[in-house]
Amino acid sequence: MASKFIHYDIKNGVEYASVYTPQRRNGKKVNDPEYLGRVIDKARGVFRSRARGEFTFTIEDGYDDVIITPQNVKEERLILDFGDAHILFEAMRKCGFYDIFCDLLPEKKDTLLSLLAYKLLGQGANCHAQDW
Repeated sequence: MASKFIHYDIKNGVEYASVYTPQRRNGKKVNDPEYLGRVIDKARGVFRSRARGEFTFTIEDGYDDVIITPQNVKEERLILDFGDAHILFEAMRKCGFYDIFCDLLPEKKDTLLSLLAYKLLGQGANCHAQDW
């Protein structure tokens, strides 16, 4: 009998996972799926579902309902990705738009430029604009 495997699927830009158990029924190959939930950290096997909350799962060890907290998550150090915004602002500088936006609200230019980049580059809802 074949061993279990994890199947990943992306729906609406969000990655989900299920664990499949291959079996034979009446001479036909059938995969019994068990829904794991949304993928939080694929490399570490961290998932989130409504039924279990946040948990880890591996084929070898099965479920582990360890509560994932910032204390047991390895801290990222200086991983910065500002490439899209940098290109956008450089293009705006060359066209002269950057100075125009900075002059609109000089005391709040950082907020205005962040919101502008969020609207042009991001695909999220407006309720997340302040976080961005």
